[in-house]
Amino acid sequence: MALVIGKAGGVIIAVIMGCVLFGAAIYAQVRLSLAGALTVIRRRIVIKDAWHATKGRFWTLFGVYLLIWLAFLIITIVITALTNPHLLVAYASFDAQAINAVAQEQLAQQGAGPSIGLIVQMLLGAVLFTAMLAVAFGAVATAALELGEPASDEV
Repeated sequence: MALVIGKAGGVIIAVIMGCVLFGAAIYAQVRLSLAGALTVIRRRIVIKDAWHATKGRFWTLFGVYLLIWLAFLIITIVITALTNPHLLVAYASFDAQAINAVAQEQLAQQGAGPSIGLIVQMLLGAVLFTAMLAVAFGAVATAALELGEPASDEV
């Protein structure tokens, strides 16, 4: 096919197909996002019920999940800026050599033993991860309780 449309056309088609597959995966993840919580609530696996519960609510759920993700991304960037600004600058530069150099420096510092900065970074990371889990799973559980219709045997 690339011979017929050329290399650039093949790349364009590959990128379009990749975007379509990525979008389909996100769509499926959002539509099935309540399956775990509904399974726990109903004490049986309810994938089809989760799909039906999210019908017509994709954009609302996607928006909430995106806002949660963005909030924690910003918090992670702030924590990284406060505890390891060199790493943040290296990542922001998109320079593989700079990132590798900072990563090697960080590994050498960790090999020398825990520092106050590393301990603070690990504690903040643990608190952030715990908060992220609580908020994300709490949002999913709340959505499952609000959107999940009772099963026929629960009425």
